[in-house]
This record gives sequence, structure tokens and C-alpha cells, in this order.
Amino acid sequence: MKHYCTLLWLCLIHWLVPGNGQPAIPFLNKDLNEVREIAGQQGSLYFAFFTANWCAPCHWMEEQAFTSAPLISYVRQHYLAVKVDIDERGNRPHQERFQVKLLPSILVFNAQGQLLAKIETALSGEDLLKILEEHNLPKNRIGSTRHSFASEEIMDSPKPSIKLYRPPLPSENNGNNPPPPTELPPPVMVPGRTTQQQDRNTPSQAVPVARPNTRETFAPRSEKTYSIQVASYEDYQQAIRQVAQLESGVNESVRLLGGKDDAGKQVFRIFIGMFPDRKKAEDYLFYLRRKNVSGVIQDMMDVR
Repeated sequence: MKHYCTLLWLCLIHWLVPGNGQPAIPFLNKDLNEVREIAGQQGSLYFAFFTANWCAPCHWMEEQAFTSAPLISYVRQHYLAVKVDIDERGNRPHQERFQVKLLPSILVFNAQGQLLAKIETALSGEDLLKILEEHNLPKNRIGSTRHSFASEEIMDSPKPSIKLYRPPLPSENNGNNPPPPTELPPPVMVPGRTTQQQDRNTPSQAVPVARPNTRETFAPRSEKTYSIQVASYEDYQQAIRQVAQLESGVNESVRLLGGKDDAGKQVFRIFIGMFPDRKKAEDYLFYLRRKNVSGVIQDMMDVR
């Protein structure tokens, strides 16, 4: 009996922990349309995690939320999960179809492909688990006998009103203290079409969206703008603490942008301000130097 229990425990560890020794959500390496078809055949709910390599809060979720053992166990039992990298050409139609404007975004679907919830913010593993549990109802596990959803449009969302999901607000901060490591990072805006263009194409019966009541950070926009890079970190928590400190001492927006350095390592760069021409950026850099903040002016169109 003792040996049998040991074997069961080893199997459980192998089930939850991949080869690199870290627990992980079992994301399927498939297109979103394929996952929809599998969900219909199996009668399973599923969710899509919209992400990008440059999205710092997406990396935060990978490291903080998706390593939660209770969440991993629950997803393995009750959900299919798929990552949607918006920078991959094949995923751009999904981004457009579901009007993904902020990253990270998590879309929850029932077994028939109906959109149940859209969360446009980072979440803790505990909060995401609560959302998934609330939607795991028998009516949402009714599959479909139809095959190949690839050419179909989004199914109408269920008629009942959907609860808005919001993460807990960050604790009050007087600006002098860095945020705690567990504070939820703000989302980043997806570069591309203007908000007005996107809103004109948004369906009138859209699913209610959860957005955080906090500051936003932005990815580089398509128009020519300049910003001042003041720091670069390999550690995300160090970067987010530095952002909080800078915000208390400057009168321009402070943004955190994830990316790769020349050696291919993940880095998180901090930028201050968005200026329409280089002269205005130079003037503000002079102001920063008077406050003992050094930096380099960057054309944001060249930042990757």
C-alpha cells in the first residue's frame, strides 16, 4: 500500500510539473479555431490568453498567476487553454475579431464557442480561478456535434448579463514607497489602429469587459514619437518598483516595455514621456538631468 501511494504521488507531480521543474498551465499548441472545435467535441469550456513577447504584464502572469498549483489543477480537470500571440501573423484575425486592445486579455468560452467573459487586465492565480469556477456550469459544458468552426463567425454571447470581473485595487501608496511584489501590473495597449477606428467596429452586443481601475502602460505606437529611456532591467519586480518611484517625481507618463536585448535576453525598459518631436524630448531630458535622472532619447518606431 505504501509503495502504491508513493507511485500515485509521483504521478501527480509529473502531471503538474513539466520537464523544466516548474508547474505550468497546460496550454495547447493549437490555433484558437482548432481549440474551439476540440472543446465542442469534448463538451469542455476553454479560455484564450492573448499575449505578446514585449508585454511585461503578460510575463508577470506567466511567472505569478499561471504557476498557481490550485489553478493548474483546476484547468487540467475542467478547461482547455490556449495562448494567442498577437505578433504571430496567423493570430491577427483573432485579435481583430475579438477586439483585443489591451494585453494581457483573457477570453473565456463555453463548449459551443460562445464568449462568456473578457478580462483586459492581469489577474492573480486566485482571481482567475474564481472566474473559471463561476463559469463552469452544466449549461456551459454542452458540446456541439458540428465540425470545423474555422469559417464561422463568433457565436452570439449568452443573453443573461455577465458579471464584470475586476482585480483587487492596489493598496494605497503615498508615492514614496515601492509597490509590493504582489501588486497587479497595469495592462499595455496594443499598437495599431486608433481607438476610434476600433470602437466603430465593435459589435453593439459586446460581452461586458473587465478593465482595471489603475494606470495604463503603453506599447510603442505606430506614429512617429520620441520617448526617453531611463532604465533597463532583467528582473520584472525591480522594474515595476522603479516605475512607481519615478511616477512620484516626474510630471510625464512613465511606461514599462518588455523586449529582448542584443543577446536575446528578456529585458524590461522604462520610458518617460511621449513627445511629437526630438526638440521637445531634448528639453524634457534637460529637465530630468536637473533632477539627477539620466536617459537616452529613443525614436519609438525603432524600439522593439
